[in-house]
Amino acid sequence: MLKVVAVLAVLGVGGYFVWSKYLRPPEQRTCAKIQSLCGEKADKLDKCEQDVAELGKLGGGAESMKKLDTCVGNSTTCGEAIGCMAGTGFSAAGRAMGDFLKGMGKALEH
Repeated sequence: MLKVVAVLAVLGVGGYFVWSKYLRPPEQRTCAKIQSLCGEKADKLDKCEQDVAELGKLGGGAESMKKLDTCVGNSTTCGEAIGCMAGTGFSAAGRAMGDFLKGMGKALEH
């Protein structure tokens, strides 16, 4: 019986590790890492996840989220993680400006 409990405990810990590192949505992974590095309060986690999801939509979707998730995940300091967020934000702003100018050019052609 003790062996069964030990095996279940190991499987539970392993399952949690796999979920938290690979299966959890990137918004949650990114914000959890920022929280651990920067000491953010737990009540701000939901807002962070919403902001990161919105940034992903503006910045190009899944590719942008993957880059942000990897960058923040590899960060070792709060400043580095915030730099990843800022870089993704600037990239999203540049993409939005490019789209704006493209649309404006199309409108002026006619």
